[in-house]
Amino acid sequence: MANVFAYGFTIVPLIATVLEQTLIRHPGLGPKDALQIANLTSCFVYLVLAGLDRNVIRAALDKAGRNFTALWVFLPPAYLWRRTTCLGLPRTAA
Repeated sequence: MANVFAYGFTIVPLIATVLEQTLIRHPGLGPKDALQIANLTSCFVYLVLAGLDRNVIRAALDKAGRNFTALWVFLPPAYLWRRTTCLGLPRTAA
């Protein structure tokens, strides 16, 4: 359960791509507008996932005496790397 939001980070680009392709087909929206909407949506989703993830892992971080800033969310791969480092988890999927 603790990693569900971290796994959510991996599917956001896929969802953003599907959203962009769907919006491109919408009359009145150009490719540039669709890309901007998809990017803003994915940024919002990353922020929500990071907030929910920090609530779930906060106890483990406090217990380990570690913490990291939420600003890492602006670089999703760096956020995931820093998260695993702070929690002392392996960087490979089991």
